[in-house]
Amino acid sequence: MTQHVRTSYRRHRKTTWALVIALAALVAAVIIPIASGAADKTYTLAVSPGSACAGANTTVTLTNTAKTVTLGSAEIYFPVGSIQEVSAGTLRNDATRDTIANLHDLNLGKNASLQIIVTLKSTASFTAPITAVVKQSNNFNDSGGTANLFDNPTFPQMTVSVCKTVSGLVWRDKNEDTSVSSDTSAEPRQGGWTISAYPVGSATAAATTTSSSTAGSVGTFSVKLPIGSAYWLCEKKPANSGTWAQSTPASTPSAPTQCDSDTPNAIRIPASGTLSADLPGQNFGNLATTTVTCNNASTSNDGTSQVQPSVQCKASGEYVFDAWTQDGAQYVALHPASGTYSCVPPFTGANCQFFVQKITWTGLSNAQDPLQYDDNPTSHGLSYESMLFCQKDPRSGDLALTNGTVPTDVLPTAARSDGDPSTSCLITSTNSVSPTGVRQRIDYVFTVSDGYGKVG
Repeated sequence: MTQHVRTSYRRHRKTTWALVIALAALVAAVIIPIASGAADKTYTLAVSPGSACAGANTTVTLTNTAKTVTLGSAEIYFPVGSIQEVSAGTLRNDATRDTIANLHDLNLGKNASLQIIVTLKSTASFTAPITAVVKQSNNFNDSGGTANLFDNPTFPQMTVSVCKTVSGLVWRDKNEDTSVSSDTSAEPRQGGWTISAYPVGSATAAATTTSSSTAGSVGTFSVKLPIGSAYWLCEKKPANSGTWAQSTPASTPSAPTQCDSDTPNAIRIPASGTLSADLPGQNFGNLATTTVTCNNASTSNDGTSQVQPSVQCKASGEYVFDAWTQDGAQYVALHPASGTYSCVPPFTGANCQFFVQKITWTGLSNAQDPLQYDDNPTSHGLSYESMLFCQKDPRSGDLALTNGTVPTDVLPTAARSDGDPSTSCLITSTNSVSPTGVRQRIDYVFTVSDGYGKVG
């Protein structure tokens, strides 16, 4: 080998080793950060709900968001004296915090999660972040140092408050007396209605529940609400359940717009001041309604009562329209769902919504029982008296409407016993008996200010 060749070989070998060393250093620079996990060891921590009542449950979710590193162990920290029990790990109560410990051998891969149900103490009350320490090692008490730690995320904030129970009933107040009848067949309880509590001045519900559909407790509901605040309690009908009005609560113009448009009236919790004790008896009474228009038949929910299509009609808008049996008697109700429905002579006012009504009574014990009525809007079916026959049939051609006024010479001239003029009259009444022996009676009624009818 000549001197020139030897020199060239040495130079080439040095260059080769320099390249090898440089590549090795580059590989080390890439591998070492990954080995330390500083940029890849990430996770999230969540609590749901983030606001809860003392004594309730919340769910803590720990999720590994690292691309390649397995999450092996963790400890999760709550304020001292706040946890009653946990569904995973063990509870350790220290002087400064409550710890969910012994979360070992988790082996959570990418996007894998661990959920822990945490039962809060009945005395818990705090607003604070829920924090954690998370490691790659399956043994939390390892000696791997900080290289083993996951990066901390933004920890979730949680509020726990002492709460009181607000409870009540949703029912169908057919007789509109605003009192709950013990006869559930006459006034059925209503399950499946959404009940929401809005802090006064807020559009966000503090709690939402649904009235029970379980036998023995149908219509009942309860919600827990933090003390020290006032709330509006709203109800919302189930989907595809028809249209409704309310007998109770009374009109509440300041109620939140989040209340259902059918049932906009809300209950203030409490009636004054702020919540400090349990509040039972917060009830919602509902009335079945329908839209009545002239020349179109409208039928009550159970088919008992029907407004007949007729030219002798001046009716429009939403009406309470229902039927029921109570204490051996059968009842029907038909009147405007809102506002006054008082109609007085000469029966030309806007409140005189007159029409012909067909009422089918089935299963009467005595088919000769008189039809009684109460059109007084303030008595709500508490002052019944016998309905007299009309002087003329308002359905006949010679009694066609003139300028929307009531057909003349139809209503009886005799006044009611309370001194008010007659506002309804009986056109015809027909009895029949089915082949199976069921009695049926069909009454046609003309009314200018209908309220309630009763037989039996």
